[in-house]
This record gives sequence, C-alpha cells and structure tokens, in this order.
Amino acid sequence: MSLELVVAAPFKRAGTGELSEQEFVVALSLHRDWFTPEQAKRVIEVATAAGLLERDDGLVPTFDPAEVTIPRSFEPDEDVLAMQSTFEAILDRIVAEGIEKQTAVGDINRLQGECNIAIEAAAGLYAVKHGIDVDAELERAAAELEI
Repeated sequence: MSLELVVAAPFKRAGTGELSEQEFVVALSLHRDWFTPEQAKRVIEVATAAGLLERDDGLVPTFDPAEVTIPRSFEPDEDVLAMQSTFEAILDRIVAEGIEKQTAVGDINRLQGECNIAIEAAAGLYAVKHGIDVDAELERAAAELEI
C-alpha cells in the first residue's frame, strides 16, 4: 500500500517511533519532496483516518516502519491524498458481498429518509441488516466524530 510507504518514510529517516506533526510535514515536503506542506498535512489526516497513524503528543505509526521497504524509485501518487468516505467504504463492503450497488444506494437513501439519519448511519444499518460486518468502518466513523 503506497500510503503505508509514505507514512513509514519520515519515521524510517528519523529512526524514531514518534514525530511531531511539523517533523512529519518537513520530512515529506522538504526531505523527500513528495508533497507540498499542505498536502503533507492532508497525508496526516488520511493516514489517521485509515488507522496508520495515531495522535498522541505527536504522531505514532500503528505499524512498524522498520518492517517497510521503500523502493528507491518510489514516488507516491496523489491518490494517497484521497480519503474514502465512511459511506463509500461501507458501500464497497456491501457491493463486495454481492448486493448490486444501485439497489444498495436506493435502499440506503430510503432508510436515511425514513429514519432521518446521516447517510453513513443508514449505510451502516443497511449493512448490519444484511449480515455484513462493517465494524471497522463504524469504529472509524465514531472516531471521526470523537464519540
């Protein structure tokens, strides 16, 4: 996963398990010249949402960067800056279980209107109703809301 390679790089360079956000941004924007400082800040948000980084006093990876091999020729694509929404992640799980996307979206929209809830909540309810495990996606949504 290229996001994991991007996240690992600053920690490998520093030889430490924790970096300040500023150190992380400098490593990606100045040392590696992979991103602008604004994009490097976005990497933090995407990696945190993806569960690759945790915020403590600084940034801490949830994996061992030393175990990651970054090829010399590696250049991240800008798609690492795109974060899949909780709704999209749940919908992907639903479709992967064999439910047609158009059917699922229609049913989720109906459920959202009937229950007067957020689209993410409706998608979660729909998935659970169909026996689809979306615990990780729901935990991510709760963390984003700081519940």
